[in-house]
Amino acid sequence: NVKMDPEGWVEVSNLLSADILDDVSQETLMAVIVDSNMQKLRYKLSEANGVMYIKAYSKTERKATSSTVGGDQERKAPGGTLRQEAQPFVPSSAFAPGGAPPMGYPWAMPCGF
Repeated sequence: NVKMDPEGWVEVSNLLSADILDDVSQETLMAVIVDSNMQKLRYKLSEANGVMYIKAYSKTERKATSSTVGGDQERKAPGGTLRQEAQPFVPSSAFAPGGAPPMGYPWAMPCGF
């Protein structure tokens, strides 16, 4: 059990003392946190008096923070039409000249009958 303050902050050292993180170093944990935050804003980090703290963003905090930072904003075209800046679709030409390649001779007869 990891102790959390009323605001949701946890000391990283207390988190690392959890049984599930026995074999994880602080450097590995911090690398995972940074990588995870690059994909999607998930964790806040804070340092006070030489002690590192971590807190998970709530959904509303994450949305508010990403909109103020200019992060993930949906780009929707007005009226539900296609966006003009979207790349045009170009189908693959792998089988274009003759369609799909023919199957081998015993295709309809299983086990070679």
